[in-house]
Amino acid sequence: MMAILRRLPTDGTFCQEAPLVCLVGRKHVYSFDLSAATDRWPLTLLMALLSLGPTLAASVVQSALGFNTFTVSRPFVRRSTDVCFTAGQPLGYYASWPLFTLSHHWVVWMTMLSNEGKGQGFFRSNSRRVS
Repeated sequence: MMAILRRLPTDGTFCQEAPLVCLVGRKHVYSFDLSAATDRWPLTLLMALLSLGPTLAASVVQSALGFNTFTVSRPFVRRSTDVCFTAGQPLGYYASWPLFTLSHHWVVWMTMLSNEGKGQGFFRSNSRRVS
């Protein structure tokens, strides 16, 4: 996944300044705080991105994220109970950042395709940096 991110001209994972070059001289620039985005990003979007086949996607997402079950006991709760992630990504999951970043790029690209009618050309001419 990191190799894919490295090839995206609109991604700033490896060089945070590169996708910002096209913004110099623009009259309007918008910025959004995505610092908690991986905590709330829907698993269904991650599964859609990994849809190399529905079985493979379900297997990857459910085994790595969806069925990531933990037992919580005292001092946090009175009785032991199992909890799992239904949104967001578990702490320490190695592919968390690239998986979220790729799915965010995908959502931005699909949104522009459906709303702008310009699609890929518009996407290349505007910076969409995830940080």
